[in-house]
Amino acid sequence: MTKLYLVTGFLGAGKTTFLKHLLERIDGQVGLLVNEFGKESIDGITFQGQELELVELNNGSIFCSCLKTRFIQALGELLDRGLSYVFIESSGLADPSDMGKVLGVLEQKGIKDYAYGGNIVIIDGVYFEREVAVMESVTRQIRHSEIALVNKRDLIDEKTYGRVVEKVLAINPEVVVHPVVRGAIDLDVLDRRGRSAEDEPTTNTWESRPKSLVMHVREQEVTEEAVRRFLGKASAHCFRIKGYLTIQGRPHKADCVYGQVELVELAERVSPTDSLVFLSSEGLRAMSPILAAARETFGDGAEFEM
Repeated sequence: MTKLYLVTGFLGAGKTTFLKHLLERIDGQVGLLVNEFGKESIDGITFQGQELELVELNNGSIFCSCLKTRFIQALGELLDRGLSYVFIESSGLADPSDMGKVLGVLEQKGIKDYAYGGNIVIIDGVYFEREVAVMESVTRQIRHSEIALVNKRDLIDEKTYGRVVEKVLAINPEVVVHPVVRGAIDLDVLDRRGRSAEDEPTTNTWESRPKSLVMHVREQEVTEEAVRRFLGKASAHCFRIKGYLTIQGRPHKADCVYGQVELVELAERVSPTDSLVFLSSEGLRAMSPILAAARETFGDGAEFEM
């Protein structure tokens, strides 16, 4: 049997970091299915070069009808590769409320050699209280999880951590909660799981999906300070921004959530072009202010993909 785990968590919670830690320590052949709402894959690039079977499904949620058929097909194909584990990294806005239905369809199609280990939800300890108040997907991810990892435990005090755990258990009293730092866990945590809620219809639909915008940037001399200033301005119109940029001749990975900009210098270029994906909170209306801010930094070297 192939162990199957779903990994959910809101934008910037630390799903990719968690998986990178896990994949470094786990024994056996591993498959990874990465799902992103944006048109272009950013997280998938992070895993390229590792010894695993990688499948990427972009431009929507795997729980939306727009991708669900491909999602089920991909799980079937991964099972044929004789893997010990398959992990699904969902989009940050995914609503996994009908994961049981997905598993049922797999069984109906004769795909019966998966042992489902549950949904591991990664919770951003710093921003959870803000997120859960306004984002239904955060509540749904917790309600339909078996394991909850409160990430960034080192960045919050005991009182805040206690409030987070209390709110998580109010949503799902049977989930098992663990505090973690930078997504690192002991492997036996995967076997200490609670119970998720009963299936319900997902809120992920074609109509409700956020608009993703892709910007290509021609390589040029820009400072880190200028890039940070641009991303800070653009983030006012986005749930999240991520991608790859060349800064003063050196490749960087860029990530921005809630105006918090992270620029990580890379040892080598991992993306053939400099580009950013904006998950817009305002639809197409965000294009004008984001492009105006980009022109202040990159001149005419920045253009949206049309």
